[in-house]
Amino acid sequence: DFSWNKDIPEFKRFNLIYGWNRSGKTILSRVFSACEKKSTAFKEYPKEDGVDGIFETKTDTGSTIKSWNIASCNLPVKVFNQDFINENISFDPSNPCNPIVYVSEEDIESKRKLEDSKKDNEKLTKGFESTQKEKAKSETAEEKFRIATARNIKTTVGSFKVRDKYYDYNKSSLKTVLDDVGVD
Repeated sequence: DFSWNKDIPEFKRFNLIYGWNRSGKTILSRVFSACEKKSTAFKEYPKEDGVDGIFETKTDTGSTIKSWNIASCNLPVKVFNQDFINENISFDPSNPCNPIVYVSEEDIESKRKLEDSKKDNEKLTKGFESTQKEKAKSETAEEKFRIATARNIKTTVGSFKVRDKYYDYNKSSLKTVLDDVGVD
């Protein structure tokens, strides 16, 4: 059953609320936060000191805001308090020298998506590198095959009378023949 002191000025566009410990600053900021979020659910802040989260207040236009119909509240309120800091500000622990601050739930979600994308990128990069290694192994095996086959042709044919024609026979010569025949 609280009533304001008549000497307190009206709220302005920006308002700073301060006072002694246990004077109700947190409760008041949570009422404003409930108006902002259109919800009285404070997941990390259960009932404190017997306060059950039921409130009722009147605006300067005469409308009444009640905790049970807070979803219909349309006050343009933004609250920056310790609850907001705990819920929305994250310091990137992977870079302690130069912390990056994420100031909204959307920014924190974007950061999570970025981290997931980085992990996906690492997996794809490892897969690509593995494929490149396999390709290099295949190319090396093909190269060795051509060298061995060309050497066998040179040695085998060299024993016949056409020896001069195959004297300089090598892997390039074999590749030309295979390309002409159409073998990959």
